[in-house]
Amino acid sequence: MNQKEQFHSIQQLSTKLNISKTTLRFWEKEFEGILLPLRTNGGQRRYTPEHVSIIGEIKMLKKAGLSLAKIKIMLGNSYHSHKLNLERKDNLGENLIFLISQPRAGSTLLQRILNGHSDIHTTAEPWIMLHPLYALKKNGLIAEFDSNLARQGLEDFISQVPERQELYFKALRHMGCTLYNRMLEVSGKRFFLDKTPRYYLIIPELKKVFPKAKFIFLLRNPLAVLSSTLKVWFQNNSEILQKSPNYLDIIQGPSHLIQGIQLLKEDAIVVKYEELVEDAENSVRAICKKLGIPFGQEMLIYGVNPKPKGRFGDPVGIYQHSRPVTDNIDKWQKNISSPELVGFAGQYLKTLGSDIVTKMGYDFEELKQKLGSPRRLCHSQQANLEKIRILNKEGESLCTKGNFDAALKKLQKASNISPNDAETNNNLGVVYYRKGDKENALTHYKIATQLMPNNINFQKNLADFYYVEMGQVEEAMQIYVQVLNANPEDIETLLVLAHICVALEKFDDAKDFYNRMLKIDPGNKDAREFLEKLEKWQLSVASGQTDQTNNEADSNEYLVSAIVSTYNSERFIRGCLEDLECQTIADRLEIVVVNSGSQQNEEAVIREFQEKYSNIKYIKTDQRETVYAAWNRGIQAATGKYITNANTDDRHRKDALEVMVKFFRHFLRFLWFMQMSS
Repeated sequence: MNQKEQFHSIQQLSTKLNISKTTLRFWEKEFEGILLPLRTNGGQRRYTPEHVSIIGEIKMLKKAGLSLAKIKIMLGNSYHSHKLNLERKDNLGENLIFLISQPRAGSTLLQRILNGHSDIHTTAEPWIMLHPLYALKKNGLIAEFDSNLARQGLEDFISQVPERQELYFKALRHMGCTLYNRMLEVSGKRFFLDKTPRYYLIIPELKKVFPKAKFIFLLRNPLAVLSSTLKVWFQNNSEILQKSPNYLDIIQGPSHLIQGIQLLKEDAIVVKYEELVEDAENSVRAICKKLGIPFGQEMLIYGVNPKPKGRFGDPVGIYQHSRPVTDNIDKWQKNISSPELVGFAGQYLKTLGSDIVTKMGYDFEELKQKLGSPRRLCHSQQANLEKIRILNKEGESLCTKGNFDAALKKLQKASNISPNDAETNNNLGVVYYRKGDKENALTHYKIATQLMPNNINFQKNLADFYYVEMGQVEEAMQIYVQVLNANPEDIETLLVLAHICVALEKFDDAKDFYNRMLKIDPGNKDAREFLEKLEKWQLSVASGQTDQTNNEADSNEYLVSAIVSTYNSERFIRGCLEDLECQTIADRLEIVVVNSGSQQNEEAVIREFQEKYSNIKYIKTDQRETVYAAWNRGIQAATGKYITNANTDDRHRKDALEVMVKFFRHFLRFLWFMQMSS
């Protein structure tokens, strides 16, 4: 029975159960919340199998002599008990199937096949879990509001409860179950299939929310995906593709899918598009077996079933056939035939890299051979590539000579030609960093790594920035480990990881990294010297010569002194002090306010705060002085171990000063280690 046949109009239901339409309408009002039919766009009632069952039960109980009031109580308890059991049963995702792939990889075909199963219901593309889970990400979200502030606000909120992020996942689990289960109630099916290709961006988070859900990963020849994307959405214009968000689907999708498969291990149901269309029956049988549902031949004839409702999905190929065919396996070769597209596809394949392509199950060299070489690039593309190459080379040379402004102009010209050129973005990051513009440096480092996730130098630049400039040790460690996994004999990365482990007091891990360096290069002086220093350090700690950077609790009452210089800043000072007193280390924070002859009444606000808080020192000068003189005056009065300035219009993350302290602890500890035996 297909989905349409499962719904009844009021006339059909009246005939089926021998109940007048007037009675059915009356019961609908009486049993509100239990008996609520669906409505078509025209407002006509449609009754599901669940509705038929409820109405049949009402009729039976009425015939047995029970009043409507008693029936309502009985059915109400039964209905809500059923709902509760359903929620309890499925709150970990036992009734969910996620189909994840790159866009244009054939997911609509597999969705239509699975939708032919009597136990599976689906809609075109729900997307419902993407927004709330992506809200946890630090990068990649653009909105009318400041998405970074929104994420920080969310982090601050969930940090106030013991469960922290797990509470957020639990709340999203409840939200998802409410939506998915309601859809299953309406359809009368057991499983909901959520086919949202871009869930590849949130696979780890999705697994945490629904640990018992089934995950199907659909992989396809990356050149076929590229070809389909170019042809269907961009009329084979590679320049427009590179400027669109879809370019990240092409570049990032494969590596995210591979990481997801590696994360889920044996729980990942991996399907290759080519195998699906070449041997549909055995492929679908294998999928059904892993899903725990029986296979049916009718699933393969997807064309006879109604298409999933919604505006998404393949608008072209899926309607040309009623069952899987092999026509599209090598169709990409015909489409990618012009010199321009062959050159673009070759560069794309190079960007993905042999490792990713091989892990997807495809032969890198074979794809290169099938693609061929662009014997003739179109003149405009060749000219643009050469311009970008020359501008980058000139920019790098100027940067090396310290002429950063001129270097920036060269690289901006290159970026205007191709905003999505990875090398240009990386070089822009370097120049902005050298100019002291950390915000723009970080932006371009991130773009470069997104465009070429397998480029080791780009990854290292981003990791170095996180570690050295932002003190985000964990983020840096994750990137360094990824680089090391891809290149296990990278001496430079091993050395950096060893140093970080020393700063974090993970001495055994540090020794492991140093020893791995010596195994690769037995004569490596750095590894041998640092190992000796580390052993001496541990001996000194064991003998009582402890690292003085750890004695912060005893050496100072205050850990941090924040110097606030104010002049005519009455409208900002209250917010400034509130911000500082809300810091996570406020109990170890000293606030030194220097009023540099202000003509406004900041003093009243400061005195008010001094009555509430004992950690505020107040200094006022009769004459106005420079901000540097005011800072120096504040520094002389400060007693904290670490000193920072806080402008009156600054607003910090609640853990900003705590993060700063952690970084300096790590840095000072490492310096102490480096100098200890020298």
